Amino acid sequence: MIHVLSNGFYRFCDWVMRLALLNLLWIGFSAAGLVIFGLAPATCAMFAVTRQWAMGKTDIPVFQTFFSEFKKQWGRSVILGLVLSLIALLLYVDFSIAAVYFRDQPAVLSLFISLL
Repeated sequence: MIHVLSNGFYRFCDWVMRLALLNLLWIGFSAAGLVIFGLAPATCAMFAVTRQWAMGKTDIPVFQTFFSEFKKQWGRSVILGLVLSLIALLLYVDFSIAAVYFRDQPAVLSLFISLL
C-alpha cells in the first residue's frame, strides 16, 4: 500500500519538476529575446515540448527539444507574433475609441465587448 502511494507521489513530483523546468526555459528564452522577438518562439517551443508529452514521448530531453524547436520555428513564429500583436493593438484602439464614444450607453459598450 505504501509503495503505491509513494510511486504516485514520485510521478506527481516528476511532472511538477518537468513543468517547472519548461516554465523556466520559457521565461529565460522570452527574456533573452527581449520579449518582443523571444515570446512567440519560446511559446511555440513550449507547446512543441508539451505536444511531445501529450503524444506519449515523456522521456525526451526537455532542454534539447525546446532549443531545437526554438531555433527551427523562430522566423515563422516571430512573424506570427508580430501580426497577432498588431491585431491586438488594433482591437485595443477600437475598444478605447468605443469606450469614449459610448460612455453614456453601457448596453452598446457591453455589446461591443461581447462581439470582440
